[in-house]
Amino acid sequence: ASVMITVSPVISYKVRSFGSQLVKRALASRNLSTTGSREEQAERLADFILYPSDQDWRYTEWRCVQELVDVRLQLGFNVPTLHAGGLCLNGIIRASQERVKEGIRYLRLADGSGWVPTSDPHGHQLLTRENPNIVKFVIENQSSWSQSGLLSRMRESHACPSNVVEAFVEASDGKRRELISFPKCPPWETAVQDMVFPLTLTFITYSSPRDKALTASSAEDASIEPPTPAPKRQHREPPASAKKRTHEETTPKLPPRRRLRQKTTVPSVLAESA
Repeated sequence: ASVMITVSPVISYKVRSFGSQLVKRALASRNLSTTGSREEQAERLADFILYPSDQDWRYTEWRCVQELVDVRLQLGFNVPTLHAGGLCLNGIIRASQERVKEGIRYLRLADGSGWVPTSDPHGHQLLTRENPNIVKFVIENQSSWSQSGLLSRMRESHACPSNVVEAFVEASDGKRRELISFPKCPPWETAVQDMVFPLTLTFITYSSPRDKALTASSAEDASIEPPTPAPKRQHREPPASAKKRTHEETTPKLPPRRRLRQKTTVPSVLAESA
């Protein structure tokens, strides 16, 4: 959107090629493709600016389950292809954004190179989620499917709507229903009167390196056996026949002090006069 506003004034001053050169230069500086019409280029650059891909704390991981999945410049199938067969079987990718168009979920690659559909127009799955962050809780009855009931459960589970990329509800008979326009529309606006209770509400949120580190550390802590506590020393009671020693007995005795007598001598002169 911001790019279109910038390009329009440049074109209005009858410098048509200059606006296209600016957009192409901006695309090239971000390692994005410069193919397509001026509108497609501006939309691609605007999408990159509005949804930056260098946010390592916000991504989802996917695994490719088909051979040679194409990376596309835009959402859709009748659009230019950036890399034909860019994704290989069992390859892991990171997506910085997810969008649903005409019932198909598209992934924006974290490096900003393009978009990848998760399924083809015939419904065949191309990619599946890898180690998703899942938050789910059970709704017991119809009265709990309300604003107050769902808000309290979401607060307890620490589910942040801005981090949710996919939300759906499952009935006890296996019926599944996607939440309409979540998080723009709250979950209690989805009609569930025809579903069999209890229901399971599931949120899939963005992952982050911190979450992965916490998961790895918790798994490592679970694999380590807790240390064996040292045996406590038993207090031995003295025998009943033992006599309690008094303070005088416990105090060490010193040898008696000997009084030294000073030997007196009489000078010889006094002795002769006597």
